[in-house]
Amino acid sequence: MANKLNVGVPKAPSKKDKEEIAKLQALSGADFDAAFIKAMMNKQQSDLKDFKSEAQSAQDPSVQRFAKLDEPVLSQHLQILEQLAQAHNVSTMASKD
Repeated sequence: MANKLNVGVPKAPSKKDKEEIAKLQALSGADFDAAFIKAMMNKQQSDLKDFKSEAQSAQDPSVQRFAKLDEPVLSQHLQILEQLAQAHNVSTMASKD
């Protein structure tokens, strides 16, 4: 989709992503598991919100179709993450760490 719309894609993680990676690399065991699940849930929730917004209001019809088609997949992934969090006793509250 990015190529079709002539939109550049990042060649490296953002500063925020690099900070998150460093934070996770410093952890191990159950602490890593909990932090990783929380990070993935936050990202999935953010992505799902963005896809829902684009599905409703994207100016480009192909972007709108793409968002509508992928939104259910993102929702399913979020449900799986919620089940994983529950299985590992990780709070599903969105973290702003």
